[in-house]
Amino acid sequence: MCALWGVGRHVPGILTSKRIASYHVYDHDLTKQAKLERPAFSCVLLRRECVLTVGLMDEQFPIFFNDVDYCWRWREHGWDWLYFPDWRVIHYTSSSTSRMGDFYTLELTTSAVRFVKKHFSPIAATLVRLAIVLEAAYRKHYHGDIVPASMLAVWRGNYAFLCPARRTQDSGPDLADPPYLKTRNESTGMS
Repeated sequence: MCALWGVGRHVPGILTSKRIASYHVYDHDLTKQAKLERPAFSCVLLRRECVLTVGLMDEQFPIFFNDVDYCWRWREHGWDWLYFPDWRVIHYTSSSTSRMGDFYTLELTTSAVRFVKKHFSPIAATLVRLAIVLEAAYRKHYHGDIVPASMLAVWRGNYAFLCPARRTQDSGPDLADPPYLKTRNESTGMS
């Protein structure tokens, strides 16, 4: 996690390590069937019994890390993901995320923080979160590619500052969807 989403990416050689290559499937012969750690969720087939055991995708990951979280929970049950080279699926990369604009990096960063808080030990999660916040601060300062947000919000994995708060009588405080999750018609007021 530190290598991919934190300051570890600036350490020479870390992004070209065998572990990172395996995670991104750079080292697999894609002409042969293989077990994958984490397939892209643009198209996966799941057994019904497995979905009933693992559950649905976690809604705290609206765009990023939903597949990583699901694969993590899937493997906790001892199941594998298989890649079949003869199957073909067309996936238009970034057709959803391209609408996010400046929110892209922020949502990616806060989702990574929410993921480590959910799955890592408190000490490991703290170290990874620190690496992520340092990378976010670096990118905010030198690249300006994160929506102006406090580093505390990134540390918490909180994107509430992007959403207008609303209250319901039954459930107390709730958050509306972030603006980039709205459809074109919703954001323009057209029907």
